[in-house]
Amino acid sequence: MEKNDLISMAATGSLYGQPFEDGLQETHISWVLFTADFALKIKRPVSFSFLDFSTLERRRHFCEREVVLNSRTTDIYLQVVSITKQEGEWILGKDSRSVVEYGVVMKRQDSALRMDLLLSQGKVEIAVVRQLAAQVAAFHENAARIPIPFEVSRAKELFADLQSVTSVMEEYGHSEWLAVIAESIEFSNVFLDQYQAQFRLRADSGTVRDVHGDLHSRNIFLANPPIIFDCIEFKDSYRQIDVWYEVAFLCMDMEFFGKKTLSEVFFEEYTAIQQGALEKTDTRIFLYYKMLRANIRAKVLALQASPDGNGSSGAKNIADSVRYLQLMREYLEELRRM
Repeated sequence: MEKNDLISMAATGSLYGQPFEDGLQETHISWVLFTADFALKIKRPVSFSFLDFSTLERRRHFCEREVVLNSRTTDIYLQVVSITKQEGEWILGKDSRSVVEYGVVMKRQDSALRMDLLLSQGKVEIAVVRQLAAQVAAFHENAARIPIPFEVSRAKELFADLQSVTSVMEEYGHSEWLAVIAESIEFSNVFLDQYQAQFRLRADSGTVRDVHGDLHSRNIFLANPPIIFDCIEFKDSYRQIDVWYEVAFLCMDMEFFGKKTLSEVFFEEYTAIQQGALEKTDTRIFLYYKMLRANIRAKVLALQASPDGNGSSGAKNIADSVRYLQLMREYLEELRRM
């Protein structure tokens, strides 16, 4: 399905008897249309190094995976629908004849409740953060254990991939960050060597679970109870991770918005439910995970800002990338002080 088809369907089609409204949300991997009560998410026919939606059959498969996986945390995912066009009319349902596309139907949510927007407005209360932490802790407790051993060489490669953004930083006039990038990679290598036994023990004790994989504030509606949605369905390895690595993403994200107290409350509540008091080594490992999450966000945004990237706003992406590098450096300095 091409974008022109989507525009045509939005203008003349309907979902559950409700016409589509004006407005189309678009990312580099999906399109989302809305009716009064529902949202329809369609995967774009794209292929990247980390996902492949290039065929209709693959898009159908990953639509089905999206519904199943996200149903672990929310009931807003309703079904996968086929999309056909007959005599100029768009038909959405379970008709298997001449299917041109598949889409995921969800209950529409109030966008004003999206957590990232509320964080930016200073409207997130400690009570709801505690509620969210308890919800995530329960989800992690019930998530399937994944028997993947910790490999220090792979961990080093993951952090060191930040080197891939050096040319982008130079292109945008931020060459001062190249030394920070090199310094952080050197620190990471030493840290992973020093604590590899502890990382290995965590993995061997069952902390690697099949979880969400993309747990940040843009993927949470702070309704009552909070709604966690849009997990990673297209690559299992992104989702099958240490639970602290998942939590670190959300905590780092809150600190990106300048809400360190909320981040601390979340982690304290989560760990109180999961395991109780922490040792200094535990605290350092979690801080390293936040540093790694800031690293990856900086890398993704910088690469999207590059001429070969998929971002539409290079200046905005590079500015946010630099902010994540600043946060990464703060974590590095905090680890050195401990």
